[in-house]
Amino acid sequence: MTTWGRSATTAPVAAVVREAFGADARVTRSRRVGGVRERSALLRLHLDGHGDLPATVVAKRLKSASAGDPDALGLFHAELASLRFLSRPEVGGQADLGAPGLVGDSARQRVVVMEDLGDGASLADVLLASGAGAAPADGGAVDALHRYARSLGTLNGATRPHLDAFRAESRALGATDPDTAWGDEVGEVLAGVPWALGPLGLPVDATLAAELSALRESLTDPAWTAFTHGDPCPDNNVLAADGRLTHFDFEFAGLRHALVDGAYLTVPFPTCWCVGTLDPALQTSLERTYRSVLGEHLPAARDDAAYDAALLAVRAYWALRMVTWLLPKVVAEDRDWGRATIRQRVVLRVRGLVDRARDAGEWPATAALFESLLAGLAERWGDVVPMDGYPALEAPPTSARP
Repeated sequence: MTTWGRSATTAPVAAVVREAFGADARVTRSRRVGGVRERSALLRLHLDGHGDLPATVVAKRLKSASAGDPDALGLFHAELASLRFLSRPEVGGQADLGAPGLVGDSARQRVVVMEDLGDGASLADVLLASGAGAAPADGGAVDALHRYARSLGTLNGATRPHLDAFRAESRALGATDPDTAWGDEVGEVLAGVPWALGPLGLPVDATLAAELSALRESLTDPAWTAFTHGDPCPDNNVLAADGRLTHFDFEFAGLRHALVDGAYLTVPFPTCWCVGTLDPALQTSLERTYRSVLGEHLPAARDDAAYDAALLAVRAYWALRMVTWLLPKVVAEDRDWGRATIRQRVVLRVRGLVDRARDAGEWPATAALFESLLAGLAERWGDVVPMDGYPALEAPPTSARP
């Protein structure tokens, strides 16, 4: 068993537990949850004491070595602001937002104590047919994907009336201004396009620059502003037997275009080690599920033309982000990342955007740029082996979801 022991880390966490449950609440033992983390320690705490006390909770604390790192501190503040926000009665009391309950915290000591979600399977476990309890009956993987789609739609949609509360929580912690962070993020991606593609002989001309400027306006349209998880990978959740799907790791959460999360169903999974391809018909079905839930709260999602244009813009964002973030790392030599290589990821997202943009007749300069990029990469790399799908989806299920 891995424990904290009587270290400087134990006391601040124990203090948060006592504040939440009373002076006699004690941490009797602790065990690390998951693998070793670079920035934080994540532990399951076993509790003892009087009153209505859960048997276990989970604590997350920023490691002392990361405390002076502004990026690590920013991620901690994002998660703490998110959990405080989602635990507010007026926010989380109206719908299951798919987030762990916040037990207590100390911003000064950089500690968060949360509901223990247990050791259930994640969506990744189900899709990869691995781990305890991850051998679904026929159709189980498809059902789990639809649960995931509904949970994202609820998280992005049901929180929209309360975004000022998230702004308040963020500003109280001195976190990055949530109203400017997304625009800055988009601006950084777009500014990186000449840097990433110029060395490949693909300059940004005036027509493309104007189109990228229009893309920024589309991505930052306030009609689509929503609270987003920011990294809803298939392994960042727990599936419960009662049908609940709960997301965790809200370090990248913030106010963005709602479909930045929703596009994880169709891009798919752009920031995740456990990436895999999904059948186009299944993607369409999942997108419908997500959109139907989001549309209960966000009027623009109910308009076909507006939704299609917004989703295409977000797909363009993810393709451009792959080009600026990942492509420069593998121009000369490919690298593995989880279940796929980085070249496979770049080609999948760029080709997906080209196909969608051509079909829609939108973003022609961006589509032309990416077609030239694909042609140039084919000359440099030859054929890139297509990315694998998921083992649990290799055989069609006997029942399909609508």
